[in-house]
Amino acid sequence: MIHRRTVLGGLGLLSAVPTAACARSSGEALAPEVFGAQAGRVSRAEAIRNVAALKTAFESGRVIDGNGATYEIHGELRITAPPCLRRLTLLQTSVDPKLEKTVVLDGLSAGRIEIEDLVIDLANLQQDAGMGQCSALQISNCASAVLTRVTVRNAGAITGIKVIATPGAVLRDIVIQDFKPRFLREPENDVCQGVEFQLCRGFSISNARVSGLVAQWPGQPALSRQYSRGVVCGSSTDGRIAKSSIGPGVEQGVDVSGRGNRRISVVGNRILDAGTWGVKCANWFNDIIVADNQIIRPGCAGITCSAPGDANGDLPGDVQIIGNEIVNPGASGLWRASEPAGIILYARQETGATAPYGVVARQNRIIDDQSAPTMTRAFDSVMIGTSGTGTLRAWQTSRADRPNIEFDNLASGFTVERSRGWRSG
Repeated sequence: MIHRRTVLGGLGLLSAVPTAACARSSGEALAPEVFGAQAGRVSRAEAIRNVAALKTAFESGRVIDGNGATYEIHGELRITAPPCLRRLTLLQTSVDPKLEKTVVLDGLSAGRIEIEDLVIDLANLQQDAGMGQCSALQISNCASAVLTRVTVRNAGAITGIKVIATPGAVLRDIVIQDFKPRFLREPENDVCQGVEFQLCRGFSISNARVSGLVAQWPGQPALSRQYSRGVVCGSSTDGRIAKSSIGPGVEQGVDVSGRGNRRISVVGNRILDAGTWGVKCANWFNDIIVADNQIIRPGCAGITCSAPGDANGDLPGDVQIIGNEIVNPGASGLWRASEPAGIILYARQETGATAPYGVVARQNRIIDDQSAPTMTRAFDSVMIGTSGTGTLRAWQTSRADRPNIEFDNLASGFTVERSRGWRSG
């Protein structure tokens, strides 16, 4: 098995990061009550006043310590100076579906955001604008941010934590749980997600836990899609998603999608019961490492790489898939018609049958040990296009248990080395 430090060191992702939040020396920590906030159950008017009082506290430059208390707020809390806060819960009392964000930090070009032991509880607020616009905590265009043990829970169609254009953001021990967006009918696409990085450089998230992100609609069958994503990375560089537990109740475990993702590593995670893919790399991506992950019972595939649906940009590629264990793909039975596999590459007919290039799978273990196997192939390549779905000639094997198997199709350089694929029966 490839050592994580070897993999990450090669990408320059082991640089020192802060190890203690709220480390600024600004005197004795103060309670939010010093600034007029009230803990516990309060009236709607008092919850509105709490927003103003907490804003004053968090912008004061002092360490703010809630000592584990809960503060009800009503509406958006926008912070305009880097806060250093710890040990408190914010409970959103607004039921306005037009409310898009609960805590916002935007444009803080100097200083470091330090947040530790914060819980944001949205009390099952159902928001209209969707996960693209709505979030419990948004950090955007800021100089630096360190989040430790931040929890977001009881939400609807939102992104739990969204980090945009904030270099070197560090997220540790994050918990995202119990998102239940409600709809009148089954959604057509993903509707909620745990953590999203967009336009970020040098970010990391480790030891996160994401679970229970499941869309709801009338007449929903017991076996149905979740329409959710765990950790999402878009248009970002030099990032690390590591040692996290994702699922159950998440459709896509890790989603590395969008133009410009480069030098991203997905290492040492445990992804359980992903509705479709454990790890997905899609559209324009380069220099990706997916290593030492354990992916159990994914719906379609443990790991997938997909070319974009149009030709406007460079082809994706240079992906190392190393030392992963993928167990019982297709076990849910939901995607049986899609022929579940351990690792799947998708080419796009719309772009002239182009496929990701330079994809290397090495030292992976892919097994189906069920009495009624659901995995059709350990490795597969599929053509998607306007004339339907066909199969490429790369990675065609039901029992990929020979060492040093190599395929080269469409000059794309697919390689499988020292990997094992095994199916019972």
